[in-house]
Amino acid sequence: MYYYYLYYYCYYCYCNYYYYNNNSYYYYYYYYFYYNYYLFYYYYYYYYYYYYYYYYYYYYYYYYYYYYYYYYYYYYYFYYY
Repeated sequence: MYYYYLYYYCYYCYCNYYYYNNNSYYYYYYYYFYYNYYLFYYYYYYYYYYYYYYYYYYYYYYYYYYYYYYYYYYYYYFYYY
C-alpha cells in the first residue's frame, strides 16, 4: 500500500509535468513539491499512529504472556510442593 501510493503520486506528478510543460515549468515544480509535501506528512502521521498502536499491541501481549507464565509457574509450584 505504501509503495502503491508512492508510485501513484509520482506518476501523477510525472503526468502533470507533461501536461503543464507547455504552460509553465515553474508551475510544475510547485505542483510537484506541493504533492510531495502533502504525501510526506500524510505518511508521517500514518506510520506514527501505526507504530503507536503496534507498540501498545506488543505491550499488551507482553504482559499477557508474562502473567500467563507466572500462572503456570505457581501452578506447578503448588502442585509439586
